[in-house]
Amino acid sequence: MDELNKNSNIFDYLIWRGDLDFKDSKLNEIDIAILTQIAILNLDGIVPGIESSESISIADAYEAFHKDERDKKRIGLIIPNTIIRAFNKIHKTHRFKHIEAMHYIEDISIEKEEQISATTFKISDDEYVICFSGTDDTIIGWKENFNMMYQFPVPAQVCACDYVNTVVKKHPGAKFYISGHSKGGNMALYSTYTCDEDVFKRIIATYNYDGPGLSTKDEEFFSDNRTKKILTIVPQSSVVGVLFDHKEKIVYIRSIQDGAYQHDVFSWLVKGTDFVYEKDLTKEGRAIRDKTKEVMSEMSELEKEKFANNLYLLLSAGNSSSLIDANDKKKYMWDAYFKMPKEERKYVINPLRKLLKDRDIQKTVFNTFRGMINDNKNTKKIEKEEKDKAKNLKTKS
Repeated sequence: MDELNKNSNIFDYLIWRGDLDFKDSKLNEIDIAILTQIAILNLDGIVPGIESSESISIADAYEAFHKDERDKKRIGLIIPNTIIRAFNKIHKTHRFKHIEAMHYIEDISIEKEEQISATTFKISDDEYVICFSGTDDTIIGWKENFNMMYQFPVPAQVCACDYVNTVVKKHPGAKFYISGHSKGGNMALYSTYTCDEDVFKRIIATYNYDGPGLSTKDEEFFSDNRTKKILTIVPQSSVVGVLFDHKEKIVYIRSIQDGAYQHDVFSWLVKGTDFVYEKDLTKEGRAIRDKTKEVMSEMSELEKEKFANNLYLLLSAGNSSSLIDANDKKKYMWDAYFKMPKEERKYVINPLRKLLKDRDIQKTVFNTFRGMINDNKNTKKIEKEEKDKAKNLKTKS
């Protein structure tokens, strides 16, 4: 693998390891990270629900996903469509195509201010992986993220715990990994700390892939025996994974991307069956962690609630329900901002202004925009190559 490419990523891993089943090479942190990315996709109506005992192979799930043309739809404004391209490759590998997906849930509620999705993957009769999805493109999902600043637990966290208890008890004697990327990692953390004791005993390990910590101030919440089973994996310039409190072990890994675009799992470098580890966050990563904690510690509970509510009002202006909608309706957002009373406007502006005064955070923002531009260029390049390939095959036939 070292000789293959010093910048090897998950796509390289699929080539190198894709022909080996789990009897020949046991499940590892990269495999579970891959499964968390499949769990981000809209699998409603494809993967059987939580009440069902039925399942569907990853290979068949992709075929249904493709047949329904969900692979042609944009996942979200800031969620990379790389995930769909990866799903196409994953479902063809011997290692992944026979894995069974089951117990799918998705709950998006404006009334409850909740967004959660989860899928369980059966590796064998004795081994399962529960994957919680990260935040989708819905604005209400982002509202729930903002609510974490002052509310604990949020509805999705409670639902995540119920999901783990329910699913684990459906499979007596089996062992489980609990996992998730981004907000999904936070769901994995919360459910590991709060699930029933008999359920917890059957958890092998919990993996939080660049997900925020927990915002409770109750130190007794973080029991030592449960903390020991949890590992948080974050890229060196993490923006999301350094938020809130982490009592568990954290490891830092290298990404080929910059800024917030390091959040993309497919930008993480791999070496053999491990990620490429680093000793600590970068200077920019430490600045984001420290400055964010400083700014939030200076905010009262009212200020945090006002920040969440007013930012939601701006994003949902013009009846936008997703970030793609909000981006298309920026005029409504600006109109709502200027119509907002100055007293309310300050609750959004003041925390952002304090953060952006930091030079390292300014650098991260710049690198994020650069990463966004590069990602768009790469996506267009790949799409063109795939279209040309399909055109050539059609011509030959």
